[in-house]
Amino acid sequence: MISSPGVGTHPDLPDTLIHFTGRPRAPKDQPPPHATGSPEDRLVGILREGKVRGNTPYLGHHEVICLGEPSKAARRFLFREGIKPRGPYAPWAILLNREALIEAGARPVLYLSGEEMDATNDMPAPFRARRVRYEPGRADWLHEREWRLCFQEGQTPDFQLTADVVAGVIVGEQGWLPPSNFDEQPMPDDLFNYPKALDQKPRWWWDGQDLVEDGTFELRRRYEFEKWFLIDFMMG
Repeated sequence: MISSPGVGTHPDLPDTLIHFTGRPRAPKDQPPPHATGSPEDRLVGILREGKVRGNTPYLGHHEVICLGEPSKAARRFLFREGIKPRGPYAPWAILLNREALIEAGARPVLYLSGEEMDATNDMPAPFRARRVRYEPGRADWLHEREWRLCFQEGQTPDFQLTADVVAGVIVGEQGWLPPSNFDEQPMPDDLFNYPKALDQKPRWWWDGQDLVEDGTFELRRRYEFEKWFLIDFMMG
């Protein structure tokens, strides 16, 4: 198939979509029970489960997975200054391969006026779930360049993370790794309860002004260290 001129040309956009775990929220816009705790806790939950779960967005009626496509400059702005009056985004996020999400059905949201929202209330549920109200000066979330992965009725609203999907992580602490099971009681059979698909992924650290390359996300290496430390401890 021959593509039309300009198709797929996005000179100012990244080749990844971002799932923020630290988006600032209004008092009535709270995360679901599976995503409680701090932004760091929410990222750890995603890493441990090996999947991103859907949620019903504020004023929405259907569970979706929300993603963003901000440019690199926009990411820095969101982490550094954020959107008034809510403030900056906490620097915790997972980066996902854009093409893999497109293949799974993710698409940009439909920014509609109140009149357009009313006129499209009879659309099928997966299409309605992509709608976002846009009223200049009142409701304007264009900065996120939001995408959504929507689901059919009865479909489990989550997305499994595989090695070809995960592109990296953004963290708020240099050299950060998620907690292991080492300190859990009783001691688990397997200290490493993170999916292998998340190992050896690029990590970026937010230093307060910019995203800095911070090596790779070496979970297996940590597991091997703790395993041998435990064996040495048990042998006295």
